[in-house]
Amino acid sequence: MHKELIIAAFEKARKELQSEGIKDPSNHQVAICISDFMKDEVDFPISKKSISSYYKSAMEIPESEDINISQIKVVQGLCTYVGYTNYNQFILNLESSETNIKDDKLNKKTDISTHGISRKSKRNIAILISMGIILIVVTIIIISINKQHWMIWNEDHYEEVDFNKEGIANGTLKLLKEERIENFRKVNAPDCNYRYFKEDGSVNTWYGKNKNGEIEIFTALGLHPETGKTLKPITKYMIRKYLCDSY
Repeated sequence: MHKELIIAAFEKARKELQSEGIKDPSNHQVAICISDFMKDEVDFPISKKSISSYYKSAMEIPESEDINISQIKVVQGLCTYVGYTNYNQFILNLESSETNIKDDKLNKKTDISTHGISRKSKRNIAILISMGIILIVVTIIIISINKQHWMIWNEDHYEEVDFNKEGIANGTLKLLKEERIENFRKVNAPDCNYRYFKEDGSVNTWYGKNKNGEIEIFTALGLHPETGKTLKPITKYMIRKYLCDSY
């Protein structure tokens, strides 16, 4: 259902641009908006041309056909953008919506065939059907959430934790990524002796400012755990300015 996913992303981006004062955003502007999100929030750059191409294909193919987005991180990023934890949750919600549409049609047919039934009886039947659907959807969502693994930032590293609503609400709870757990650390008290670059001269650390405006050093590229902004590769200039003036 990649077609529905890219269309949903375009619809959300279009509404965001309209809320910013752009009356009729073009597909090009929408694609830029999504591309920027993928780069800044998901840490997986994808060109606006590729985004536009997926959308064009989705709009041109027959309704019964689907497109294929080969990069898993792109699929995950689009799911995050439209408000879902993962692709499975997006599919479950989509199937639930389709079920509701089918049930609405069924209810209309039932109303016609039970014309002689009182209004009170019809209302009770509709309530029971709605409660059943809600119960099924909630059960599916709970099962899906329990299958996921989560992590939270703890001072200078990510660690695995159980799911909790508070973490989701305040944005501290994130989907677990093994490479974040194993390789992403904040360097405590970096000094002149710290190895900021590899032996071949390539970058070995990245930096970003915390909420207090202080420079912090990390061992891998990614988003700052507190501010959510993309970290930048360290430079000798930044080392001399903030960490070791004799470097």
